[in-house]
Amino acid sequence: MVSEAKKTKFVFILFCSLFFGPAYAAVKKQNPQASKTSDNSLATLKNHINNQEKEIKKLSADMSQLESELGLGHKKYLDTLQRKREIELKLNEITQQQTEMDSKLKEKLAQAQNSLKRQVLTALNSDSSPAAMLAQKLILKNLTEDIQTINRQIEDNQLMIANVEDLHIRYREYYSTEVELTALLTELEDKKRLVVDQYLAEKKKKEETSARYDKVRNQITLSKAKTENRATDLKFSSPLADYTKMDYGDKGLAYSYKGRYPVLSTQTGEIVYSGELSTFGYVVMIDHGNETRSVILGDFIPKATKGQKVYTGDVVGYTTATQTAGQVYFEVRKQNQVQNTAYLMEPKALDQSILARR
Repeated sequence: MVSEAKKTKFVFILFCSLFFGPAYAAVKKQNPQASKTSDNSLATLKNHINNQEKEIKKLSADMSQLESELGLGHKKYLDTLQRKREIELKLNEITQQQTEMDSKLKEKLAQAQNSLKRQVLTALNSDSSPAAMLAQKLILKNLTEDIQTINRQIEDNQLMIANVEDLHIRYREYYSTEVELTALLTELEDKKRLVVDQYLAEKKKKEETSARYDKVRNQITLSKAKTENRATDLKFSSPLADYTKMDYGDKGLAYSYKGRYPVLSTQTGEIVYSGELSTFGYVVMIDHGNETRSVILGDFIPKATKGQKVYTGDVVGYTTATQTAGQVYFEVRKQNQVQNTAYLMEPKALDQSILARR
């Protein structure tokens, strides 16, 4: 006979297998699906970012092309203005000369014609000697020749007027070119303004997509960090409180910045190295006990000294770049093996990277 205790134990085992078994299986089945969904979300966002980068690159090329066309257009426009101005000055000069010459020649012609009339009348009304008549004849001949010369000069002046008309035609041509170039440059400026607006809008959309990508990625990382077997239970803060971008993979984290900022201790410990390494630049290494160390290296000047006790948030150096961008790398080591540092970061340290992109 089966005892009452054995019956109770059997019922309990059966209950657990019936109740918890399917639930556990469902959880096991759900987690891979959730991970797959997250990975798909990341892939979709990454693909979207790649497409946006292509569009940004295309718009950038369009802007460069428009800038080139505008540069050539402005050069041609300024050359046209210069040539038009030269013709305008020449026209004014010649016109003034022609006006003065025309006035003088007409006045001279009138004087010569009047003199000729007076001499003709004098010759008709006088009873002169043969010598006087010969003299009058010579005078009439000279006046007639003067009038002919003046008429030729007037004709030459008329030819100059014709040449001036050629200048007027060229002036009108340059004026038409100026009007056309003004319209073209206005059109190009409008196109450029439109492309610039599209470029800025696309960059903003890419930044927003990148922020969503970072958020999903960081959420996945934080989710995995809860289930992964970590080499240490310590949680680390960010070595930079202010930065423009943070990238990470399976090892350390790279912080990009622009400006001069304090470099901070990420966890309580003791400085075991502070100085320069030939292949890495400046380095600060902190021992946190239990064979766990953190390493900060890159574009910064250490201020901490070996043997110094530091706490989370203490200043251990300052970034060097003031105008150009710089980078600081951070990693955690356990028994001198680089860990997946992203799994060891405080949640707010990863959330900060989303805000830094905005």
